[in-house]
Amino acid sequence: MNRDFSIITINDNFFTGTGEFSHLTSSSSIRRLSSILWSGDNISDAGTAVLPTGKFYVRVKDYRKCHDSSSEKVIGELLNGKGRIDFSSPDFIVRAYHADRWYICIEKWNNTHISSLERRAPMRPFFSPISLSPKTARLMINLSATKEGELVLDPFCGTGGILIEAAIMGRKIMGNDFSIAMASGTKLNLKYYGIRDFSISTSDILSFDPGKEVDAVVTDFPYGRNSLVSDRDFKMFYTKALSRISGFLKEKGRLVLMINDPSLLTIPASLSTLKTVSFRVHRSLTRHIMVLEKDSA
Repeated sequence: MNRDFSIITINDNFFTGTGEFSHLTSSSSIRRLSSILWSGDNISDAGTAVLPTGKFYVRVKDYRKCHDSSSEKVIGELLNGKGRIDFSSPDFIVRAYHADRWYICIEKWNNTHISSLERRAPMRPFFSPISLSPKTARLMINLSATKEGELVLDPFCGTGGILIEAAIMGRKIMGNDFSIAMASGTKLNLKYYGIRDFSISTSDILSFDPGKEVDAVVTDFPYGRNSLVSDRDFKMFYTKALSRISGFLKEKGRLVLMINDPSLLTIPASLSTLKTVSFRVHRSLTRHIMVLEKDSA
């Protein structure tokens, strides 16, 4: 994932790794991170694990589906938990995972801290039913390979979902939307989440000028009946928009875009396609996340 962290094993939805993992808390899909104290084939040997001092409780996740929550008491006893089990105000939580083998861990981070559900479109002061989920927006920002302090531009910012996640992840943000209502709504939403350092413009993409090069462009391309470009030739519009966006990017800067039909895109020579991730929204709609990179001059 990163030069400071490497994967050792992957089993179902469980992985182990080594190195610095603090940056993984920005992931859109990791549910929790834990530090391994002990691992072995037989849970009866878990008593050799050395726990920190303090009160705790145990939670079991068995990917082999042969143990359930009834094992939590047994594991607590194996870990010398007599008199130390506390569900109301524990000093730490023990996570016991059964995947390729047993792992006794101390939970270090849980994604409930992200509170992304509180940032879903209906929870914002201004929203549109077609807004991206915080999880998808965060995935796209991660695909941009930007770091904290780098500048992310969304030239079709809509209600600001991508910009909200980018700002929370420590990126500098700049947005634009042709619709005055959308641009105003984005400003309202950003302020609602305590974000004050931003630049939002109202302009057609073909005349928009950010005034400087940006580290990445992350955006959901306009589409369908909900788009202000619905009466235009989309293929021609996308071609011109890509050419403009390429001019905004620094060398090796990435464009991460969401689109319904990649065949409508004519990629300019200045951009190289790195990957495409497709996912089904519902029976009649599949969306695609494309990652492009600006080539060196």
